[in-house]
Amino acid sequence: MCGLAGRFHPVALEPAPGWRERADALLAHRGPDGRGHFADERCELLHRRLALIDLSPGGHQPMPNEDEALYVVFNGEIYNFRELRATLAARGHRFRGASDTEVLVHLYEEEGDRMVERLRGMFAFALYDRRRRRLLLGRDRFGVKPLFVGRHGDEWLFASEMKAILTRPGFEPRLDRQACYDFLGLAYVPEPATGFANVQAVEKGTTLAIDAAGARAREYYRAAANPEPSLGLAEATARVADRLVGALRGQSVADVPVAALLSGGIDSSLVVAAYQRATGGPTTTFNVRFPDRAHDDTVLALAVSRHYATCHHTVDVGDWALDPDTLADLLLHFDQPFADTSLVPTYCVCRAVRDQGIICTLSGDGGDEAFGG
Repeated sequence: MCGLAGRFHPVALEPAPGWRERADALLAHRGPDGRGHFADERCELLHRRLALIDLSPGGHQPMPNEDEALYVVFNGEIYNFRELRATLAARGHRFRGASDTEVLVHLYEEEGDRMVERLRGMFAFALYDRRRRRLLLGRDRFGVKPLFVGRHGDEWLFASEMKAILTRPGFEPRLDRQACYDFLGLAYVPEPATGFANVQAVEKGTTLAIDAAGARAREYYRAAANPEPSLGLAEATARVADRLVGALRGQSVADVPVAALLSGGIDSSLVVAAYQRATGGPTTTFNVRFPDRAHDDTVLALAVSRHYATCHHTVDVGDWALDPDTLADLLLHFDQPFADTSLVPTYCVCRAVRDQGIICTLSGDGGDEAFGG
């Protein structure tokens, strides 16, 4: 999890006293391994780095291409970056480091805005094209990584978290009443709305190109169900297993240890099983134990852990997790209404993972949505 923020004006940026320092401080929790800044007369980029690939200074952002005509800030991971890098190197592109971020500027040189169609991963990025006086924002196919935009006159503001946008001097957030109604009825705010009328989410599977002519959104991907009535259960199961193992193989690429959240449910258990098949080795796993046994799946998590010989840690939800001050601190990370109480156990287990010195974990998020759970 990295943090990015920035300002762009196709003609000339106005001064924004104190914005850089405030935005950087608010995004600090997203990236303890590095901080970066770039600015010229039209664009200002900030970055906070959590280093998973290329731990050397070669992964520093904002990251330029060879002649510094392009700069990018990026949050996420490109799972197929090695294949893309090999293709780009064969075409004459020179790479300074070994990070997946650097692929973005070179791929843009080759394919322009359609570069996103070649990416496999979870990502949000802002790419500044200095020659064309243009900004390109992009978000992954399923919206795993957040990216928000706001307007201040003719200036565009963007960030991984809305709070970094709201700190811009002179920016006055306005309540979106329809988003409030939606939240009361659905318990969440449907994107691209955010709760603020003048802040929007870049939609999943979409790029947003901004220049002097205005802003143009382009949807490059939309998930669609394509039933195959003739497909039998055995073949369908084999296909899903193959895709799952392939996904875990790509998502396990990191220069740091990779762990897994193991609740004992079907989705997280499948992730652990697929990880072992993909990598050939066990991993470290974590689960949360609840005081109420009717809501506790620790027995199932331990059974999966034993079967796959993981190094397992069980985390108890203590009274500290429900302390009002702890909850208040936790809610500061949500810039809009949030109604999912799973944030408490998720926070507990993630804190335990970090206490073990681990910064990269696999989880079963999305399993219910994909398989109708």
